[in-house]
Amino acid sequence: MKRLVISDCMILIEEMVEEMFKPSASGRNNRLKTKPLYGIFFIILHLILLYSNHFCTCNASSLSGSGVISVAEYTLQYTLRVSCSGKYYPGKTSIRVELFDIPLQTANQKVQAILQHGKIENLEGREAWVIETTDIHMVNVFTSTFIVRVNITTPPVPNQTLPVSNMGEYLSPDKYVTLNSEVVRQAKQLASGVRSIPEAVARFVEWIQKNIAYDVKVGGGTRLTDAQVLRLRAGVCDEFSTLFIAFCRAIGIPARRVLGYGLNATDPRKLLNSDISEYAHSWAEVWIPDYGWLTVDPTWSDIGDARRIVTSREYEYSLRYQWRNAPPEFKITNVSYSITLIDCKVVDYVNTPVKLSKEELEDMQRVKIENNSSLPLLCGIKVEKWDEETNRWQPYSSQTIFLNPNTYCFLDLNKDTYWVYSALGGVSLTLRVYSISISGLVFTVDGREYRGSMTFRWSECSSHNISVPQVLEESEGKRHVFQGWNDGESSTLRTITVRGPGSYSAYFRTQYLLKVESEHGVTSGSDWYDENTIATARLYNWEEPAEFPYAYVFKGWVGDACGESLEIQIVMNSPKVLVAKWEKTFSKKFYILLAVIVTVAISIPLILFLRKRTKPRYLQPYDQLTVSIFS
Repeated sequence: MKRLVISDCMILIEEMVEEMFKPSASGRNNRLKTKPLYGIFFIILHLILLYSNHFCTCNASSLSGSGVISVAEYTLQYTLRVSCSGKYYPGKTSIRVELFDIPLQTANQKVQAILQHGKIENLEGREAWVIETTDIHMVNVFTSTFIVRVNITTPPVPNQTLPVSNMGEYLSPDKYVTLNSEVVRQAKQLASGVRSIPEAVARFVEWIQKNIAYDVKVGGGTRLTDAQVLRLRAGVCDEFSTLFIAFCRAIGIPARRVLGYGLNATDPRKLLNSDISEYAHSWAEVWIPDYGWLTVDPTWSDIGDARRIVTSREYEYSLRYQWRNAPPEFKITNVSYSITLIDCKVVDYVNTPVKLSKEELEDMQRVKIENNSSLPLLCGIKVEKWDEETNRWQPYSSQTIFLNPNTYCFLDLNKDTYWVYSALGGVSLTLRVYSISISGLVFTVDGREYRGSMTFRWSECSSHNISVPQVLEESEGKRHVFQGWNDGESSTLRTITVRGPGSYSAYFRTQYLLKVESEHGVTSGSDWYDENTIATARLYNWEEPAEFPYAYVFKGWVGDACGESLEIQIVMNSPKVLVAKWEKTFSKKFYILLAVIVTVAISIPLILFLRKRTKPRYLQPYDQLTVSIFS
């Protein structure tokens, strides 16, 4: 619609500019003279609209062969050449050519015919471009133009179950779809466990892609039946579609053939001005109740792309001709036609309809395959595995997956290095897996506890939480204290992101407990000590008081070391216990008091004795005081 509006505006502007420059009756262009700016304005507007019209469709540089063109418009120039020989009756002899190989009106394809010669007729249920004329030359050239708009935008495909009834014409055998026992057996084997038509379609396309080789030497000449294709395992698009249709009909899915042209270039606009008749192609359609006919191309492995132009549904003649009212020597010697792509507009294009992402699970890797487009897709997934012996990628698996718009599925792989590729969208995902070794007395990885040493297989860029205890009690008197990691990290809790192979070791130092025990006094030295270090135990007093007249006297150390000094050293190579030994005896105060008493007891009798032996004399006042004290 936008393109038509712009075209109409351009025509209107051209008419206005032509009227503006049109000379007046006097032969002079008075309008241009009076309003010179109008001309400049309309010319600029004309250029803008031309520019807008040029870029109203997708940019060619954004297209890739792996994306999906959902809406496209093609302009095809048909050129029909009819060569005659012999005499004829001018104005009486006539020739008639019927060309059936023209674009068809379908649910997804709208056609507008612009005929320079001839007309469109419905012949035996088929539309044909008919040339009938008496204006005959030895070489006759006729042309017509067809504008074809292909729009594959469709709603989600319902998951209809099998089989489908009331479609006998598209479930029965025909000339090429024989449905012999081998074909039916193969189809039923492939469909084992299938629950819906889309799932069966994906299974059949996947098997054909894996087992039927594209070989023009086998299928390029005579068309093969389904049984022949199954036996020879080779062919071209005709054989691919024939076998696919046979598989579908064998399990009750109505299917029919479609013929036309497949512009399978990366960008069909690169085929401009070229003859597309060499791009003849064959594919199929399957009937799904409550949906309609679904395009399926087992050769291209997709279920819809606007790079296909439908011209027929069965293998029938593409043209026929005749002449009338002519002498015996007159005849048509050759009839040929070419189809030139003179214009191509890509209206809607999905560059990357498929998105691949990964999830890290405990025992496997999970690839999420997501259809982030508005189209149903048939997505081919290829997986290659890295071979460490040869240092090369080796084919591992491939599968075809059906995905409705904005849906996803999962692909589970074990813990190895893989390369996952989606043919649709051309996106890939490398699942690199590296060996990560972790060692320590005890450690926790992502919430699970391990001991000793463990090797993990982890995906690149995945993150994992590792933790160790700050202190690990092994037994009574023995423990291990976290010291750090081999890479210099000192935290007990860390998160690592895998970038390559790695090794992480948690270092612990062993410690032993020294117990310094004493019933009396103050000691020091009770603590944890690193293995094989020297610990010092100390007692601060030799004697501690008890009930008078007793005291406790230090007699030495007993236990894991012996000594009589207040300070003792011991090597900590195991848990140690030192006990101070005490002895209860008379205290020093008691002996001092006893000495005083003994001294006094001896001194008094001695003084009395000495007094008796001394002569009397007159006492002075201080002498009297002395005597009074001792008496």
